[in-house]
Amino acid sequence: AAKNHDRRFWLTVTLISQFIGFAAIMIIPMSAPYLWSIFLGCGLGGCFSMMMIVALDHIPDPAQAGALSALMQGGGFIIAAFGPLVAVLLRQSDGSFTYAWAFHAILVIVTIGLFSRLNPRHYAKAYPANHPT
Repeated sequence: AAKNHDRRFWLTVTLISQFIGFAAIMIIPMSAPYLWSIFLGCGLGGCFSMMMIVALDHIPDPAQAGALSALMQGGGFIIAAFGPLVAVLLRQSDGSFTYAWAFHAILVIVTIGLFSRLNPRHYAKAYPANHPT
């Protein structure tokens, strides 16, 4: 990923890893639980790390990049805090986590669509003051 300023490929790889993990624990959870955990762990950990790098890619000034990174982490963790609540509400419908895993898999697909827009050529539009032309 360090060789290319466009991180979309590796972000997509991490999201596909998450999707495989969520789909597998939803459909065939006991077939290879350790493998599904590896897919989920690599996908979630890799995606988090890559997104912190993408924040730094958007803004060359370290102080401003740090502020954006803090905003992303703070906002992201606030949004993520609703995950367990949604999972419990979905679990109440049938007593299993199938719908909760499906919900997570759908969110991964939505995120792939959002990440596809992280084109480095458009960073100057998002932060024109930080990218003099």
